[in-house]
Amino acid sequence: MQKVKLADIRDEEPASQSGKANSYGVVRVGEIMSDGIGALFANFFSFTFVSLVIYLPIILWAAISEDGLAALRGDFNQVGFLNFGIALFLTMVAGFIAYAAIVYGSLEHFASRNKGLPEIISGGISSLIPVIILSIAVVLLTMLGYILLVIPGIMVSVALYVAVPAVVAEKMPISDAFQRSLDLTDGFRWSVFGVVILTGIAGQILAFILSFAENSLLTSGDIGSLYIYLALLALQMAITTALSGAVSAATYSHLRIAKEGVSADNIAQVFS
Repeated sequence: MQKVKLADIRDEEPASQSGKANSYGVVRVGEIMSDGIGALFANFFSFTFVSLVIYLPIILWAAISEDGLAALRGDFNQVGFLNFGIALFLTMVAGFIAYAAIVYGSLEHFASRNKGLPEIISGGISSLIPVIILSIAVVLLTMLGYILLVIPGIMVSVALYVAVPAVVAEKMPISDAFQRSLDLTDGFRWSVFGVVILTGIAGQILAFILSFAENSLLTSGDIGSLYIYLALLALQMAITTALSGAVSAATYSHLRIAKEGVSADNIAQVFS
């Protein structure tokens, strides 16, 4: 089958809405990761800066408060469950905000319309409330699946993987975004699962690298070492969020191209 590229496909006859794969293309994990990483590197400053700014209040809390630092590191014994829960919730919400902006910037990149920092922030803010509500719902459903059994949690995370990009790109109601993601991933969930795994591995590699710095910097007791650690932590969080957003946007684009025969330019047309 002929290789399908985001930039090469233009207006074609829409495919059947049956939700099954069709002759327009296939979904390949390698191509999705390549496009997602390409969008990240092409917009590296904008994507990471957006994430850094949004995570900044949490990092500052950790810089001026021992409880904040302990909460950010997940130290239950020192900080207590309540403070840890607050830190986790704020970190998640901050991540969702950055995620929306990065998804928007990535979709525009795939349509060969690279946006500047103000436009990326504005594009994320335009879908802010639906993205936060939808993301929290997806996280809760995924957690419920993991509590019941591990496999249902994985199935939920894969099936709803492109719900947020659908809201950002199509400006649809939250309730419709769930069904939209189910329809788009149907028939391609093993591929989406591969994308989820590879993205998770990349995030774990960044966290593993940071753990070496954590052991040496936080044991020194020097305030300068603490600030270096927090700067590295913020950078790691920013890059991980940027990569996740770019790859999920690439996944959404590839699924729509494969199932509906639309172009990357058409996908981002709603932003024009």
